[in-house]
Amino acid sequence: MTPTLDREGVLRSWQRRRSPLSRVACIAYAILIIDASLYPFSGWRDIGIRPFDYLLAPWPARGLEFDIVVNVLGYLPLGLFGMFLLYPSLRGIVAVGVVTLASGALSAVLEAVQTYLPTRVASKVDLVTNLSGAFLGALLGAFFAEPVLDRGRLRELRFQWFERDASWGIVIVALWFGAILYPQSFAFASGNLTQTFGIALAEPEWIGFLHEPSARDFSLEDLVVSSCFLSAAGLLFLNQLRSFAPRLLLIFAFLGLSVLCKTLGTGWTYSPGAPFVWITRGAFGSGIAAALILLVGLSLPRGGRNWLLRILLLFGVFLVNTLPANPYFDSATQDWAHGRLLNFYGLALGVSLAWPFVALAYSLRRERADRVARAGSV
Repeated sequence: MTPTLDREGVLRSWQRRRSPLSRVACIAYAILIIDASLYPFSGWRDIGIRPFDYLLAPWPARGLEFDIVVNVLGYLPLGLFGMFLLYPSLRGIVAVGVVTLASGALSAVLEAVQTYLPTRVASKVDLVTNLSGAFLGALLGAFFAEPVLDRGRLRELRFQWFERDASWGIVIVALWFGAILYPQSFAFASGNLTQTFGIALAEPEWIGFLHEPSARDFSLEDLVVSSCFLSAAGLLFLNQLRSFAPRLLLIFAFLGLSVLCKTLGTGWTYSPGAPFVWITRGAFGSGIAAALILLVGLSLPRGGRNWLLRILLLFGVFLVNTLPANPYFDSATQDWAHGRLLNFYGLALGVSLAWPFVALAYSLRRERADRVARAGSV
């Protein structure tokens, strides 16, 4: 049932309930923090230091302004989502305390685990700044929880435009925009396990029609691979929308936001001076192809879109893991240094690797739930 507001714009008491979207967002963000904190998950070793000895270490003398800002901003959303998660069962200063302590405990454990990673340094400065970020986020959550979750325009749009059980789908679609921030050989590719982990697979002979060793660019490969992923993400987004939502407008908003995120990711990573360098002929063509596929998807039932997005995901993952790496992309990124944004790159890479498999699992789970619901209504 869609909640309705009374004349004063306030939800009645029976309409106050926990937000499933907030719960999913909080869990997903906590997983992202774990991924960013423990990246690259390799080289584990024991150097004879106990995991929590960092709490007794002296405060560093060098300037840490950049790290402080990054750590505060990194944990602020966790505090905000945590407050939204607890609302309305727990509110006010008690909820702020619970969220801050829980976030601090997570940070303390992750810092302790970093003791065993050669590329990370456990630091009580990070713990304090992470705790500060979670506290600030919790304060914001205490102020905004009621207007956003009970009376806000976003809540109205959530129930007007999106299916009731779309919480996980909305979060997975949101993660898509993070997945494309990490530079890949193909503009909108994700799930590239072979290149990331150095796995060598034999290239199937029939892929020769896509790739010729003498070709001067990878435009056709980029068009096919990027179209698969961009279209699949768009179809997943369509499946979360109600039939009377402005779906055509939202489709083009989705495509536009994808282009914006890809441009920002390029500008922040390996090509600060040329953020549009990723827009090749193949990438441009993939945007047009994805728009056409999504327009066709508008006329399909949700089950049909589910099948189509799974086919596109599987084909895209297959291609991105079997096609040879783009030598021009590799040469452009060979001197690319992650520098002080190691956490960001670890987070973006983790989301990029996992996204197609998470989306595929969600699609299968959603279809099963729909089948059970139809059987129960008979």
